[in-house]
Amino acid sequence: MPGAQEIPPKIQKLPAVLVDQIAAGEVVERPASVVKELVENALDAGATAIHVELQGGGLDEIVVADNGSGMSPADLLLCVEQHATSKIHALPDLAAIHTFGFRGEAVSSIASVSDLEIQSRLQGQAAGFKIPVHFGEKAAEAEPCAAAEGTRFQVRRLFAKIPARRKFLRSAGTELSHCNRLVKELAMGNPEVRFSLTHQGRRLFEFVPANREERVREATRWNWNPIKVEEEADGLKMFALLWDPRENPGKNEWYLFVNRRPVRNRNLYGLIKGLFPDPNAPSAGVLFLDIRHDWLDVNVHPQKWEIRFWQQERLFPWVRSTLRKALPAPPPQGGSKAPGTRPPGQAHSPATPVRVIGQMQTGYLVVEDSSSLFLIPSAALQRQRTYEQLAKQFQLGGVERRTCRPLILVVDPAEESFLSLETHRALLLHCGFELDRYGNADLCVRQCPRILTDPQAMAAAKRVFGQLADPDPSSKWLQSIAEALAPIQLSDAEAANLIGDLQTLPKSTVDGHTLVFELNSETIAQYFERPPQQRPYFERT
Repeated sequence: MPGAQEIPPKIQKLPAVLVDQIAAGEVVERPASVVKELVENALDAGATAIHVELQGGGLDEIVVADNGSGMSPADLLLCVEQHATSKIHALPDLAAIHTFGFRGEAVSSIASVSDLEIQSRLQGQAAGFKIPVHFGEKAAEAEPCAAAEGTRFQVRRLFAKIPARRKFLRSAGTELSHCNRLVKELAMGNPEVRFSLTHQGRRLFEFVPANREERVREATRWNWNPIKVEEEADGLKMFALLWDPRENPGKNEWYLFVNRRPVRNRNLYGLIKGLFPDPNAPSAGVLFLDIRHDWLDVNVHPQKWEIRFWQQERLFPWVRSTLRKALPAPPPQGGSKAPGTRPPGQAHSPATPVRVIGQMQTGYLVVEDSSSLFLIPSAALQRQRTYEQLAKQFQLGGVERRTCRPLILVVDPAEESFLSLETHRALLLHCGFELDRYGNADLCVRQCPRILTDPQAMAAAKRVFGQLADPDPSSKWLQSIAEALAPIQLSDAEAANLIGDLQTLPKSTVDGHTLVFELNSETIAQYFERPPQQRPYFERT
């Protein structure tokens, strides 16, 4: 309109550096995110050795060095630009991605939120080059430098200029535990590559090239008696190591890999858990799937953790049937309640004192009062009473303890539990354990609860160590002590004394398992009044 005053626009295009910092929030959440992206780049570059060094859990400094193909000076300048990549070149390439990285976002995102220096030397070249990038502002040219063949990324002061992001990071110990798990996952997925992790100048682990099973064993350090599954059909390959929950009680840890890539997929995880006898119980395992690249969509999550299967209706039934052959069958599912099971919260109220009338070879006490029969698992009863005894000692000043011969626990020094030891030392002593660090990576048990033998103390200490990072661990520690105490064969008199009054006996153990199974006279009468074909059990003939 002629003569009208021009109104300046309120909407403005953001500076490129600010755009990069905003975009970096999708890719870089914490130090482990940086480590993941840089290690994956090293793998894509054909590295056979990758070394990760951290300071302050990665908050102060992250160094990832590899012996891969290296970069030219021109590539050094381009790699810090957004959406600059050598992995894909056209839209069809997204349909069958063979590499870990492909978007060209990782290095530019890291460069925008940190002080970054990249050194690289091409294979066969006499000299290397380096480029510094200060929170998104890069040098105009790459400078010559002395460098080993391959590439070295040095990341300092992560999020130092973005306080809103920095304050959401956890302690150095917590961030280290995330980095530790991440590097181990990538190492398990790529066992032919040498990996090492160093923190504050101390080597936490180093894995030499190995096969998958050897690498998993070295990385997890679990009790080694897995169910091994290997299968191949129609271009699909599976390698799995699964642990019976009884072999690693309380451990609930899973690693899933698809085409060497560590992934998170709820549907796949739920499928596997559903094959165990108790899907809700803790379990552990490692699953590797190698499938066609065009069956997989990895372009789902900014950090490439989540994946989508294009042929899920073909893949999942094969996974299910293959694993089902190796695992114990789950209990039959049904809507009817087992006879004699008591509704939650209903108290026992026998009319007369109980009498132990026998013990089954399967470990159940058979008890009666005037109107009911009760089955009580002897081992669970003993654990419950031991727990109650320990809890009483705990409240009155501490669990009774004794000096044992030094027991050495081999543990992972990067686990949050190891880093939490000093925080919980006094509480551990109150629960009967004196634990000290032994060397750089192990623990020594010097005192243990009086009721435990040395082998039992070792078993209990392993479980207690795994629970150190829990927010309120003392109750779990007492459970672990009680579970380590081997049950004994009770006489009828000892059993009756241990049961005491059924009215005061808990209806379930401290860990939630049923302690008493009742068959009252009404339930028994209803059973015999039914026609034989409607009875839930067959009579013995």
